[in-house]
Amino acid sequence: MAMSSFVRTFVALPLSDRAALGLCAIQRSLDVADSQIRWTEPSQFHITLRFLGDVVESAIPRVIEAVRSAVRSRNALTLTFQGVGAFPGWKKPRILWSRVALGSDDLINLATEVRASLAWVVQGEDKTFIPHVTLGRVRRATSPELLMQAARGCAKVQVGPELVDRVVVYESRLSSKGARYVELGSASMISAVSKKELCD
Repeated sequence: MAMSSFVRTFVALPLSDRAALGLCAIQRSLDVADSQIRWTEPSQFHITLRFLGDVVESAIPRVIEAVRSAVRSRNALTLTFQGVGAFPGWKKPRILWSRVALGSDDLINLATEVRASLAWVVQGEDKTFIPHVTLGRVRRATSPELLMQAARGCAKVQVGPELVDRVVVYESRLSSKGARYVELGSASMISAVSKKELCD
């Protein structure tokens, strides 16, 4: 009998090139000399709603349909990003991120519905959803204090508003150069305004 193949999968909101420009500016402000950080590439900025891990390939169509059912009647989100935080904390920062300011409540509601629709996929406890976008992963920080000081300088920097009207199911393909994200399927939300109108 043939063995099942698995797909490393997550569900996320893709961000626009316009948002990426603003987030890249924050990255440059954090690029202090003593730190080695793998920055998120501009084309890969996203907000993860649910990491699913290894999903059997034959179940992917069901995952996509579950996501579509969860967001079919939901309105598009208008989000802004502000400031810089660190997981698990500034003493030993591993992940640098910018929080969702405007629209965080709507984003939490969306994540809750998407996660509920995919409860059949993931076993074990569901981690608390924190509305954020990952800026980079810290490989080494000799002086976390310098990194934290740079982050304080970005406290009032705001990116957006950003209209998000799609939820995407991605495959994450790992390599020595980092992860590459491949879109497997998507679901559209109801958009009352166009992205052009939001930017004007």
